[in-house]
Amino acid sequence: MISEIFQKKSELIFDYLERLSQIVVILIDREKIIHDCNQGFLDCLGIAEKPLNKNIRELLSSKSKDFPLPENESLLSCKLTFLAPDDAQINLAGYICPTENGYLILLEKHRLTYNELITTMSSLNNQLGNLVREIDKKNQELAKANETIKKIMNIDPLTQLLNRRAFREFLLKGMTLARRHKLPLSLVMTDIDYFKSVNDTYGHKAGDEVLKCFAKILKKSSRTEDTIARFGGEEFIILLPNTTIGSALLFAERLREKVENAPIPKISINITASFGITEFVISDTEESFLKRADDALYEAKRAGRNRCITDPKIFNT
Repeated sequence: MISEIFQKKSELIFDYLERLSQIVVILIDREKIIHDCNQGFLDCLGIAEKPLNKNIRELLSSKSKDFPLPENESLLSCKLTFLAPDDAQINLAGYICPTENGYLILLEKHRLTYNELITTMSSLNNQLGNLVREIDKKNQELAKANETIKKIMNIDPLTQLLNRRAFREFLLKGMTLARRHKLPLSLVMTDIDYFKSVNDTYGHKAGDEVLKCFAKILKKSSRTEDTIARFGGEEFIILLPNTTIGSALLFAERLREKVENAPIPKISINITASFGITEFVISDTEESFLKRADDALYEAKRAGRNRCITDPKIFNT
């Protein structure tokens, strides 16, 4: 009964296939040249005009370009992957039907079977895993790059100590903790004596060796919790948490003796250094704390160098 109705209403079926359905209908010749297609094909690929006289291979992905044609009058099932204008892949499945002068291709969007679905999901999971690993690798590279940038920004390249900019962060944190918990905090500022004469007499390479040797003495003589920085030129600074000015003075005196007795490699000279010491008070700002240490260092140099002087406002020497 249904077949009889379809035979009588063939124009209705044609109109449905031509304009209304999502079924793709393509008419090609034996050379696979497109002679006609329906609106469903245009909608599926997202194109406005029928690709007449174009070889259907031009619209297919590489894996579908060599699809076979039926050799006799029987239908041949097929799965074809078309490329949309934005390079999206459209998977269609259906049949190829021989006609008098060519072939009629009837297709619809391919619905995955259970096995195909599992295979596709497995492939997607593998791709996702590879993507996650690639992102993780890129994140590690980014972290290393950021660490390198941070080191370049915060470390003095010659002495490998903190630079003045980085030291300021530690100083502010130390002052905050000392104020909040009422803990002692001391500052030692030191300067290599007559450093200009070293450069003038032995050259700047020798001067660099002096700076590196001096920095090593400071680092080896300090605690893990202490913060040491090259403050500028031949001037260095040490932040001593949980340390009174009296203990800081003893520490500075030990440093002074080590510097005085340390031979400098590659040049046959000894150097000396002057030290200024102060202790944090609740009313201190960053500027006032640093200025007292700098003032004490100036007094040590004015008094003859190679000595340690404490801030008289804090500690009576």
